[in-house]
Amino acid sequence: MYSSEKKALIGGIVMITIVLAILFSRYYYDQREEQKSQEETLAQQENENVIESDFPTISSHELEALLKEDDSELRIIDIRPQRSYEIKHLPDTANIPRDRLTLRDVFLPAEQIMVLIDEDGISHTNEQVFQEITDAGQKKRVVLLEGGFDAWDTQTGRTISYGDPTSFIDHAKVSPISKTSLQENLAQDPDLYTLLDVRTEKSFKKEHIDGAINIPLLTLEEKASTLPIGRIFIVYGEDELEGFQAAVRLHDIGHLAVQMLQGGYKNWITPHEETPSNDSSETTDKEPLQ
Repeated sequence: MYSSEKKALIGGIVMITIVLAILFSRYYYDQREEQKSQEETLAQQENENVIESDFPTISSHELEALLKEDDSELRIIDIRPQRSYEIKHLPDTANIPRDRLTLRDVFLPAEQIMVLIDEDGISHTNEQVFQEITDAGQKKRVVLLEGGFDAWDTQTGRTISYGDPTSFIDHAKVSPISKTSLQENLAQDPDLYTLLDVRTEKSFKKEHIDGAINIPLLTLEEKASTLPIGRIFIVYGEDELEGFQAAVRLHDIGHLAVQMLQGGYKNWITPHEETPSNDSSETTDKEPLQ
């Protein structure tokens, strides 16, 4: 009796061992097949990018040096999605998402060079356009930024942010000023300040703070070079968020003496006493702008 039970137990152990061996073998086989599939996918992606790697490249530091020279023969196109471009991008660039890029966009006049920027320098790009560039004999005049936008952001840090109200970095770029303090400063030394209204042209024409100039937020980067030098800019929008985003962009462009009117134009025209505030305090101590 004992012998039969022992044999049954041994038989059970053997069966369990066999089942486990089969399951492990199947799992190992599936893992190998998945790895093989991933390797094939990676190889296919590398083959798709061969046309990109044949193009000349430029490093972030080389491009930065050219930008400092203000080279009019340089054209830079950011081919990332529009939303990524709006959040943060290089100065003096245009945005044409890769799926909208055409040969017409990159057809260059004599002596001009174009730099194309993607996310990481290896992202899949519009192959048809790259082939057309090659066929049109423009290949040597179109270069790719090594490492894409990610490399530029890491190596240089020189970017223009849209003004993230939740970012401590963007808040550190902006000095707030209250309505009362602004009125006092303008009364004491008006020639020291430039009031910049970044609302729409229609809103500006309807009413604005006396002495202000108007550059709508959407065109601020394009027209920033027309702003006077050596002045303190007081920026205001329809509300505080619009003014904040304009102030951040001005800072990133290179205008460091920028202040933002707290509450925006809505606060300026509101006939009530303001809550006492310390203009030197950081806006990050407040609730995030909405």
